[in-house]
Order: sequence, then C-alpha cells, then structure tokens
Amino acid sequence: METINAKAAPIMENPHGVKASMLYNTENAQVVHITLQPGEA
Repeated sequence: METINAKAAPIMENPHGVKASMLYNTENAQVVHITLQPGEA
C-alpha cells in the first residue's frame, strides 16, 4: 500500500480555478482532493 500526503501533493490546473490535487490515477479509478475556499461553492 502506498501512503499519499494530500497536503504535499502537487496542485493541478483545472477550468474552475479551485485548488485540486490528483492523489490516485489509474485506468479504473481516480481520486482528486479538492479544497474549496469561501465563495468557491
């Protein structure tokens, strides 16, 4: 098992301009950690 630190993961660009980090990406699944700041909902 691989342990991933979400706070240390690189931030990826997205069309919505929110802070998002790709934590896991395989052919069968993706896990993205998204942080919304006040007003970004």
